[in-house]
Amino acid sequence: RLYVGTIMRGKRIWYVFGIMFFGLISLWTRTFYLQVAEGKNLSMRAEGNRLRTIPIVAERGIIYDRFGTEMVHNVPNFSLSIIPQGLPNPVSQKEMYTKLLERLSLVTGQSYEEISRQLSRARQSTYQTLTIKENLDYLTAISLYLLNNDLPGIVINTGSRRFYGPILSTSS
Repeated sequence: RLYVGTIMRGKRIWYVFGIMFFGLISLWTRTFYLQVAEGKNLSMRAEGNRLRTIPIVAERGIIYDRFGTEMVHNVPNFSLSIIPQGLPNPVSQKEMYTKLLERLSLVTGQSYEEISRQLSRARQSTYQTLTIKENLDYLTAISLYLLNNDLPGIVINTGSRRFYGPILSTSS
């Protein structure tokens, strides 16, 4: 006579309940540790990941002289910035890190050591961007933007800068 319930008898049932009890105690202990013992530390780390300050600079207006001629206007501007936390780890991914800084050195005209020194000072801040080169020409900015997948941690910022002087008109 076989029926449901005859497969597990005696010691087998206690083994299954013992394993389930041990699993629940393990989960409860880990939850307690994360919530109570490490809760404050993990909460501060999560808050740091949540908030990122990205300044957005307002574009300034055009200035006209008394005859209605533009004296000052805004022209597009591109700058190369780095998010230090987005870069490869200089210890565990040394080769990738070195290649990236060498590539940046070629693009910006700054030495490898200078970029490395700027980065070592900026490593303290979490996700603040570090501007490496301003006033990139359009073709360089576009080529860096297209290579963005191959350059982790590199950001091309767009903005505007002031151009002072009369506007030369091409139409007569």
